[in-house]
Amino acid sequence: MNFSYFTKSPAFPRLYPFLFLFSFLSPLCGEIILEDNFQGTVVTFPDGRTKRYPDPRIWAFTFLPGIKWPDSYGDGTNWLQGNDECQTYVTPFLTQIRGRHIPSHLRYDPFEITKDGLYIKADVLSKEQREVYQVEAPYRIFGSGMLLSRKAFTYGRVRLVAKLPSTKGSWPAFWLLPASFEWPPEIDVFEGMAWGCRTNQIHSGIIPKKTESKPTGKWYKVHKDLSKDFHEYGLDWESTQIICYLDGQELWKVSTPSSMHQNMYLIINLAVGGKWYLMSVELSLLTEGIRQGLKKEPNI
Repeated sequence: MNFSYFTKSPAFPRLYPFLFLFSFLSPLCGEIILEDNFQGTVVTFPDGRTKRYPDPRIWAFTFLPGIKWPDSYGDGTNWLQGNDECQTYVTPFLTQIRGRHIPSHLRYDPFEITKDGLYIKADVLSKEQREVYQVEAPYRIFGSGMLLSRKAFTYGRVRLVAKLPSTKGSWPAFWLLPASFEWPPEIDVFEGMAWGCRTNQIHSGIIPKKTESKPTGKWYKVHKDLSKDFHEYGLDWESTQIICYLDGQELWKVSTPSSMHQNMYLIINLAVGGKWYLMSVELSLLTEGIRQGLKKEPNI
């Protein structure tokens, strides 16, 4: 997965993460369960348009319909309420919310396939788009994209090649959640903010059940700007231990908690803003709604 951002407007940051390569391999027999080089497949949207797109047979594009963790409309569009994020995850396949039709010209499309791979784009939604998407929070003004693997698995090797975005406010992540839809547990391969004081750092770790142990997630100094080039993010998830890697170098290793002996699915997403928004952000670049809604965490 490769995330790269370009500022297209002096008023708003446009966020372009680029997903380059992903594969999951079983450590038991070497069987490839899921592999995607993000060259895409031609899909037909509900309005009849065709486009090269991430394969819908491999990926879902929102939290699955009906999931209540932690906040989701029953028919798709969603965000992580507890993270104070400023985006909602949508695609042109989403045609209605709570029974209200979304006109085709207002359906936000966060994905672009290029010769290099897949870009996930976050951009400011128009007033009309926010109305049809029924986004009520004044600071949640961005549309963005997420990929959720349709296959879940227990144990395996996961590798993703990515270039992270450098636009202020970008918050890409690569993580796993249980197919049982409970939370916790959670495995975070990475959360990145390749800008400001986190340019040369990555956040990674696990969140087990409270009865098992404390979360292990923390910021790791990697001494490289993860927005300047592609890097490989890896996870070896075994029955006895979980190991996370960056460019083949071990970041951390923990014993596998009992809650992580179950099927989990993969999520690749681009969030905007949120509770980790850095103190160094120039809020003048953002709207008044974002200024009111963002919560800045001290000492980050």
